[in-house]
Parts: sequence; C-alpha cells; structure tokens
Amino acid sequence: MTARDNPIKLDHSYFRVEESNCVTPILEILSKVYETYVEKVDKNSSSFDIFNSLLDYRKEPTIYDYIHDEYLKNFTVENLIKLKSDLIETVLLHDSEKLHSTVLSWMIEKELYEDLETVPSKYYDKFSHKLENQSCLNTHQIALVYKYLLRTKNYQRVIHFLAPLIA
Repeated sequence: MTARDNPIKLDHSYFRVEESNCVTPILEILSKVYETYVEKVDKNSSSFDIFNSLLDYRKEPTIYDYIHDEYLKNFTVENLIKLKSDLIETVLLHDSEKLHSTVLSWMIEKELYEDLETVPSKYYDKFSHKLENQSCLNTHQIALVYKYLLRTKNYQRVIHFLAPLIA
C-alpha cells in the first residue's frame, strides 16, 4: 500500500515536507547569522576567506547569501550575538517538538554550549535525555547534561549519567 492509496499516509508525508520547508529557512538564516559572527571574530583567517571564495564560485547565490552579504555584514559582533539569541528564542516559542530538537541539535553542531544552558525550550528535558543516552559525548556535552540534571534536581539521573563516565 502506497501513500497515494492511504490518505492518512499522504497527509503525514505532506506534513513532513511542509515542516521541512519551514525548518530549512530557519536553520539557513541562523547559520548565516552564525557565519557572519565567525567571520567578524576571526577576521585574520585568510584560509577561511579562501575557502569561502572557492565555495562562492561553485554555487548560485540564494536569498540567504543576500542576507549574509548585504544585511548581516553591517552588524557589530554584539548585535549579531543578540540577533542569534533573539532568533533562537523566537523560534522556540513554537510548539513543534521536532523544530525544538532541530534547533537544539544545530546549536550542539555549532558548539553553542553557553547558549544551550539558558535556552527556553519546553522540550529541553527530552533533548537532554536523548543527549545523555548517546555513547560518545565531548566534555562540553557532558557538562551541559550534568548542569541540566543538577538544575532539575534529578540526582538519580545524575548518578545514572555519571557512573559509566567515571568507571
């Protein structure tokens, strides 16, 4: 039975596509804000500029490139940090658990651990639980989960989390 034969499956796949179409632009904009911040902080990195220029020749410009080149370049580092935080906070006002998980995973990927400690996500407990069950965590991720578990005063989970790391 295919999705066309079953309207419920068709609706679900349509919903997945629509959700993906909404999440992708959010992550693209957040990525451009983050890239601009990295470029401004790391001005002396000529290899970064060479790598970016090589990538620019291979792709067609998108609206996100326009935002990066024409809009975000005028921001100061402090304003980019605030913009990033405000965007994340605004996105996390939405009720979609998948959206929250995607944004939180993006933050892990970009190593925004300090921001993750204060992020206002109602699904942070599920995300933290998923993170603590991963086998290979770096020290920042271990500290992130540990601090979260201490904040929630769930000492049994703290012991369960730290025991394998200590042994």
